[in-house]
Amino acid sequence: FQPVIPVSLSKSINLINRAIFPVIFQNHVTGTSRQNGLGDILYSAFLSPSKSKIIWGIGPALSFPTATDSMLGTKKLLFGPTIVVLGQPGSWTIGALANNLWSVAGAEYRSEITALYVQPFITYNTKGGMGIGVSSENSYDWRRKMLTSGLVALNLSQVFKFDGKQIASLNLSPLYFYSNESVNKPEWGARVAITLVFPKK
Repeated sequence: FQPVIPVSLSKSINLINRAIFPVIFQNHVTGTSRQNGLGDILYSAFLSPSKSKIIWGIGPALSFPTATDSMLGTKKLLFGPTIVVLGQPGSWTIGALANNLWSVAGAEYRSEITALYVQPFITYNTKGGMGIGVSSENSYDWRRKMLTSGLVALNLSQVFKFDGKQIASLNLSPLYFYSNESVNKPEWGARVAITLVFPKK
């Protein structure tokens, strides 16, 4: 569950609030056990100019140790900077999101964290509301000097209306996973997402 809520602070500055509430179901990821529940909540706040040809924002990111199972989270409070940049030349959307988080508090028996996350993306949008694009999600552990998770996604989306007026986007993404050889990871996967859009009135 990933709400994005923009708030106008002034005529020239917006505050874009983004939170990720991960609900996780995993089996045989850590040993032979199964874990289900809420993961760590990630909140990002981007200060962004409201009048700019290139959309960009910068601000803080916080990851809270809210996981309901110790295997689904870090047990650490993480803090660091985050940035997003994107342009929309013609029918294209091109950009990237990144953050770097450090552990600042939490369980002493869990390892300290210094991690970089980078997500580049590119999408071509048709006049009929269909989009096709490619994105990648990568996490790098500075302490162990290794890519701990990575995936590339082929993103297919369609904007539509339901209930007569509610705008939404349906996204289907085949996934291919890669990372350091020592990291346990799936070979492939799929993602389905529905995004509700509430235009400013």
